[in-house]
Amino acid sequence: MATIPAAGSRSLGLSAGQRRIGGKLVGALLSPAFVLVFNFFLFRVLPGDPAKTLTRNRLVSAEQLEVLRQSFGLDKPLPQQFADYVGDTLRGDLGISYKFRQPVSTVIAERVWPTVLLLRLSTLLSTVIGLFIWHLFLPCLTLTLAYIAEYALVMRSSLLDELGEDYLTTARAKGLREALVRRRHAVPNALLPTTTLIFLNLGFVVSGAITIETVFSWPGLGLLSYEALRTPDYPLLQGVFLLFSAAVIVANVVADLLYSYLDPRVRTG
Repeated sequence: MATIPAAGSRSLGLSAGQRRIGGKLVGALLSPAFVLVFNFFLFRVLPGDPAKTLTRNRLVSAEQLEVLRQSFGLDKPLPQQFADYVGDTLRGDLGISYKFRQPVSTVIAERVWPTVLLLRLSTLLSTVIGLFIWHLFLPCLTLTLAYIAEYALVMRSSLLDELGEDYLTTARAKGLREALVRRRHAVPNALLPTTTLIFLNLGFVVSGAITIETVFSWPGLGLLSYEALRTPDYPLLQGVFLLFSAAVIVANVVADLLYSYLDPRVRTG
């Protein structure tokens, strides 16, 4: 009896793991499209008029306010603003900041490195006990403590579950020492949930730095987001939110790919 080939990706000889990775990559490509739409309309519901906010300490006429709105493109119908925003973003143009009167990409580029430094030192602080930097110690410590506690709890729970598995009993029956059983067999498998959590948090930790940078007046992306919210500075808010969203999407994709590499069951399942 002739065998009928499976339809779809099965006919292409793709394994379950490859189909899973392909699906994740397709989802990662579709996510920015949703982010673009959500990004535009999210900040349009904020109360306040940017033109009035920027001129709140000046005596300006209604005509001058209208000229300012026209320069920002706020006088256009909302569909036209959305079409312009999508087209400009696809060309790499994030617009001009209302507050700083500079290209959004330039403003963001100036604030990226302080945030990268904060996150980098937070990582070092969590692993190198002797590291002490006076002006960054409290922000790094605050940003680090919550994540260390979360990782420790997840790792402990995962390790306890692994220690009761049958394959570890078999390893002990072969005469392997308990320390070797834990290090070679239990810990690598227990690391899988923790590894996924770390990469997921890598995306969210950038946006999570908003509170830390605002409280400690650290001139990074977090403080920039707070300043943009106070205006409100629509182009700057959209640019920062797009960057944060991209960080989350990339971290998710890397976590999925790494998980597939670390766990053979995912590749062959």
